[in-house]
Amino acid sequence: MRELRGSDVAAETATDLKPYGLDAPDLNITLTDKDGQPIGTVLAAKRDAKYYVMRAGTPTVFEARDYMYNRLDKQPKDFVEEPAAAKPTSTTAPAAAEEQGDMGQDAGDDAGDDGDAD
Repeated sequence: MRELRGSDVAAETATDLKPYGLDAPDLNITLTDKDGQPIGTVLAAKRDAKYYVMRAGTPTVFEARDYMYNRLDKQPKDFVEEPAAAKPTSTTAPAAAEEQGDMGQDAGDDAGDDGDAD
């Protein structure tokens, strides 16, 4: 939201938001403070291949570039980090490790045997 910029002013004092699609916006983003209290709402809509944004409660409607709109067009899950997933266990990995362990042990035994024989 901090980087949201309008590319042009669509209306300085919009009294009717319908021509901009902001009467029923596609996006309604409410910003809250650390206590969850609302501090502002941004409305955004795509209408006739143009993107419009405005701060709720103000009369100015801005045109926005498509990439700015797309940055806003997110779902709540897009803002929540998933917990680190546990590594999946594999039935072949332990067997491979055991084989390596056996091979290493055999190699050590052989080396030990060679050393004892001399």
